[in-house]
Order: sequence, then structure tokens, then C-alpha cells
Amino acid sequence: MLDAPREPTPPPNQAPSFSQRPQQRRSKKPAYFEKEQAFAAQKKAEAEARRLEFERRDKEKKLKIGERDRFRKAMAKARTGGQNGQRKLGKESKVLLERVKRIVEQ
Repeated sequence: MLDAPREPTPPPNQAPSFSQRPQQRRSKKPAYFEKEQAFAAQKKAEAEARRLEFERRDKEKKLKIGERDRFRKAMAKARTGGQNGQRKLGKESKVLLERVKRIVEQ
């Protein structure tokens, strides 16, 4: 044993470690609910899009109602009689001018 040729031992810092061992191929864990999760995510995205669209339409609707209400009040105020019962044509003309501008824009 003493005369037998010795195999060189690797230095301690180059010893085969766990990470250098050939790794076995592990099969991927089966994703049993992958299709259901994708379907749920799609439904959630669709619901969010519907909610955003509803909020946008609701906001537009409220703006139009508010504008129509302001116009109606301004017109009612302009039509009331002045000091001698005559219509306030200056105020009425401004309201009508805004109405014409809005119609022309569309």
C-alpha cells in the first residue's frame, strides 16, 4: 500500500458538491387548475373592462344632465319678466348663443 501509486486527491475547495452532481430530470408538477385559472383571469379582466365602461358612461351622463339643468335654469331666469314685465333679452341671447355654439360643434 505504501508503494502503490497514489491518486491525487482534489483540494478541499474543489470537492464535488451537491450542485455539481448530475441532476435528475424532474417532471413538471401537473397544473390541475391551469385552464380554470386562465379562464378566471379572463373573466376578471372582462368584468373590469365592463366596470370602467360603465363608470365612463355614467360620468358622461351626469355631465350632460348637469349641463342641461344649468341651461334650463338659465333660460327660465332669462324668460322671467324684468322690472316692467318684459323678457330679459340680453340674458336670453347669451343662453341661446351657447346653445347654437354647442349644436354647431357637433
